Amino acid sequence: MNIVSVCGPTDIDGGKISYLTSSVGSQVDISGGSVSYVLPRDFSQVDISGGTITWIYGVWSSQVNISGGTIGVYGGFRPDAQSIIKIFGSDFTVDGQTVGYGELTSIFGGSYNDEPMRHLTGTLASGELINSVFYIGHDAKITLVPEPATLLLLGLATVMVRKRR
Repeated sequence: MNIVSVCGPTDIDGGKISYLTSSVGSQVDISGGSVSYVLPRDFSQVDISGGTITWIYGVWSSQVNISGGTIGVYGGFRPDAQSIIKIFGSDFTVDGQTVGYGELTSIFGGSYNDEPMRHLTGTLASGELINSVFYIGHDAKITLVPEPATLLLLGLATVMVRKRR
């Protein structure tokens, strides 16, 4: 079992890690390799643009930004304790229902262990598909963010509607 704990800037672009934890304001960039469990905490940030990640947790005011990679094929997301997971992409659905963009939050407000399993699909900004389960605990959230091309199209549509009026 390969356990890596970081406290500072770290780049991961290959190899295999079983558990990756980051703390005390660390900045971790994952662009390749394989990580079974990512656990950011203590105001740290993890940016994922590639690689294969099985489970992404998040606690104690951490943030995870996902724009690419293979996420949670047999895992998913479990944010808790004021953490935020931002997923950049398009065509998002939750439990088969189109959700567009915005925030997903806890249903019951307790631990993610007490939440029902939910299912997220969509396309990441990199073009890779996402098809993962998630549980959101306490006051954590998953934020679905349109990728830049979608934002541009939404902006142009708004301008066109205003011009017609």
